[in-house]
Amino acid sequence: MGYVTVCDPDKLVTRPGLPLTAGALDGTKTGKFYGEPYGQFVAALVAAGLSENINFDAPWKELGSKGKTDRRCADFLESA
Repeated sequence: MGYVTVCDPDKLVTRPGLPLTAGALDGTKTGKFYGEPYGQFVAALVAAGLSENINFDAPWKELGSKGKTDRRCADFLESA
């Protein structure tokens, strides 16, 4: 038995019309930190996207299910 803590993207992504790399997480202090466009977390997300042909510069609401469910994207959102 145990617990698994997961992130709810609907609560973290406060501006779904924007990309994760440009303000989609800006609605909270924590989101601004992890979504800093030139920060290490966004850089890691973009690098993971390049390896999987996922364009994280697209608005969150237009991001395909692969981009929203890719384990690295989920890890990024859960770290916030």
